[in-house]
Amino acid sequence: MQQRAAVESISHYEPIVNKFVSALHASIARWNVTLPAAQIEAEATHKFQNLLSGQSESNLSPNLLYQFSVAATLDAVRSVKKQAGGKAIKDTTVEGETKLLALLQNALAQLPENRRRVVGLNCIGLSTAEIAELLDWNEHKTQSQIERGVKPMLAKLQEADQQLGIDDLIAIYQSQPSRAELNRADCLADEFLTRACAGDVSESDRLFVADHLTTCKDCAEEYQLARLLKSWPEQALRVAADTDEAEPSLDSSSESAIEVEALTETAPKWWQSLIPQFVHYTGFNLFTASLTALFLITSLSLATWLVALHFKHKVQIAQVQRQQQAAFEPPASTEPATPETLQARVDEAQKQLTDIQTQITEQNADKVLSNQELLGIQNNTLLKELEDLSKPQLDAPVVDIDLAALRTTSEAGKEIVTTIDVPNTSSVFTVILHKPADKNAANYLVELFDAKKTKPIWSAPKKLENQTKIPITLAKRNYPAGKYRFTLSGVEGKKKDLLETYQIEVKYQPLPKQKKKK
Repeated sequence: MQQRAAVESISHYEPIVNKFVSALHASIARWNVTLPAAQIEAEATHKFQNLLSGQSESNLSPNLLYQFSVAATLDAVRSVKKQAGGKAIKDTTVEGETKLLALLQNALAQLPENRRRVVGLNCIGLSTAEIAELLDWNEHKTQSQIERGVKPMLAKLQEADQQLGIDDLIAIYQSQPSRAELNRADCLADEFLTRACAGDVSESDRLFVADHLTTCKDCAEEYQLARLLKSWPEQALRVAADTDEAEPSLDSSSESAIEVEALTETAPKWWQSLIPQFVHYTGFNLFTASLTALFLITSLSLATWLVALHFKHKVQIAQVQRQQQAAFEPPASTEPATPETLQARVDEAQKQLTDIQTQITEQNADKVLSNQELLGIQNNTLLKELEDLSKPQLDAPVVDIDLAALRTTSEAGKEIVTTIDVPNTSSVFTVILHKPADKNAANYLVELFDAKKTKPIWSAPKKLENQTKIPITLAKRNYPAGKYRFTLSGVEGKKKDLLETYQIEVKYQPLPKQKKKK
């Protein structure tokens, strides 16, 4: 009975399985890897059916189907590689290629971080479009970074009497040993690779994936294949939904079928054909479109508000001018003004002027008094803080941040944030940063950033001769609770290379509530 239920479940999902087989066949045909395609398709289809049979129809979603398809396909690829003799590490490089590879890696290491990353991805086999999608760049920027990175590398190799081109660089870089089937503990998990292909990762995880792909040809090939499988799940669900609907009756006329077909096959407008070209050359996407629309709406609203405010001020000025003119104009009278009347008007004007001067004097006195009170309060606060800082600090926290040790115990790809709890009795806290053991420089620069800003709020140069720890003490009054990050960079002349980033979150314990006096 269970086997019969399983068969019925698989037959129910037959449109989805057929769509997966078609997408897999097309993806392997476009995949630039020499492996038996028929064997991969057979094993991947079997694994995909097993994953699909345990799911109810209500749980199916494009994301779940994509995860199943990537997991089944990558398991099949690894199985085929293992059967083909991939248990041992493949090393077919000869002595000459080994020297060229060392020169190439040395030249690559001297590039800036962004160019080193894109050149490494290009040399490992990823195309410009694949690199741009992985790093969330446009293709023009990606191609420009690749060209700017390859040019100095070729110059370095020419200095070593090696006349090579870009194709030679790629061939030498890909000749390095690939990871063995049994030595892939550091490789990307299927779920993490699937999220990277779908763009569902943070910026730090995105860079972590890119850095790993530059050193692992196996994961780079799997990323390419997983990326090719990205578009089929939504189409498969639509096909499955169409098959669940009632079948059309056999008595329906051919005229209605032709009419439906004519409605569905509408030719695109001329301006619709220009959209893909515009997106391709400008890197335009949904985010930039939303941002542009928001900026346009905000600009129009601001312009409308300024125009309305301008007309409102003009109306108010006209009203005030009419009131002043009416106040100073003498009342209409056919009789000439007598000296007594003129003297009364002068006395009334002097009285009004005296009242206005009195009001101005009182307002200025109030402002001076309020400013003096404010300065007094600020002075008392500063004196209290100075007194607190001059006293010995009890229970002042000292936090040791060793990212190398923390990464061994944390999940791969997860951002490490150190939380600092500062008690209410302490006015300062100290952070000890550990320098990476494998990254050295003649001079160092320590910078402190607010999580919401790109410019540093504090920086200082530092020389580390035999030291590996950098203690930094911060006053609580200068840094509100929140997220910050320290960066440690190596400085050589005008060149600055980022060595490590330390993420912290500062939390202050609240002051105890004072009891009300009875």
